[in-house]
Amino acid sequence: MSLATSSSLFYILGLAALFCGIALWRSRGRAPALVVSLPSPNLLPAEKNGARLQIATSDIFCVRANGSHTSLFNGRSDFFCPLSIGEVDALLPRPCFFRCHRSYIVNLAHVRSVKKVAEAGVVELDSPLRRAAPITRGRVAELREALRAFRSSVLPPPGEIDAALSVTAGVSGNGPASSSARMAAP
Repeated sequence: MSLATSSSLFYILGLAALFCGIALWRSRGRAPALVVSLPSPNLLPAEKNGARLQIATSDIFCVRANGSHTSLFNGRSDFFCPLSIGEVDALLPRPCFFRCHRSYIVNLAHVRSVKKVAEAGVVELDSPLRRAAPITRGRVAELREALRAFRSSVLPPPGEIDAALSVTAGVSGNGPASSSARMAAP
């Protein structure tokens, strides 16, 4: 090996050692990266006061991006989630959740109202702690349509509710139809 080749090799190795030393120095005192494995698609990893837990997707009112991590709100408290908002969005069930802003996802089952403010909008959540999420200007109409479709798929029309109640009253034995049938039989 020539002197020029060996000196350039030592130069490259010295730079590599320097960069590794800088990387180690910058990462000192930080916790190692958290590797998350999800046991069920209906649970999301969360942390609160150092305790690790899992939150059911049905318990989530909204998700808020917080840098590269997210906060999960369950109506009473915020929980830290190590996943990015894109990863959380991919895990949430589609008909129930709507991404109303690049930093917010809301559960349509917990939406109290949608208000238009200037050109954008705000979603108010029906939770014990008052919480609102912004809506991107172009998604206000889309959110209202998704909310309308979600509510129509969850609740049957009023005429079907009366028919369903009369059928279940006759089957369960607690309604007037079943009690009159019992009285007629000896």
